[in-house]
Amino acid sequence: MIGTTPLRSSNRDGQDPHMDPAESSTIVKVADNDVDTMASFPLFESVPRAELEWLAARGHVERFAAGSVISESGSPIDDMWIVLAGRVAAHAPNAGSLRKYQDVGPGYIGGTMPFSRLRSGPLRIVAEDDTTLFALNRSDFTDLVRE
Repeated sequence: MIGTTPLRSSNRDGQDPHMDPAESSTIVKVADNDVDTMASFPLFESVPRAELEWLAARGHVERFAAGSVISESGSPIDDMWIVLAGRVAAHAPNAGSLRKYQDVGPGYIGGTMPFSRLRSGPLRIVAEDDTTLFALNRSDFTDLVRE
């Protein structure tokens, strides 16, 4: 499942210390319309707006152009992510090449999760369309489960 694969690691200010400047992604603050998008997903329909705003205050949004590699196999996993728009595909090694394993769209949650021991992902993750992801760093998980 894609849920066990990484979003490229980023630090607290939203900058990826390992990011290749040639990669096609943009990191921005979460906007009200991004919170509205999360609230529209069935998984979050009963979550109070204040709790979604709590997530938004601690996370960031990352946008990827279609065809961009979001994460390579073996990359560290430091974020939980939610697909806000677009499609993301996971590709698995298969006889020396990569085979599309799964693709997911808006509302999907992946990456690392609270209480997960997973530190790196086995699959290559690619944006199939122009894609927008919400990301929450694992450093916020303690507060997430406590508050």
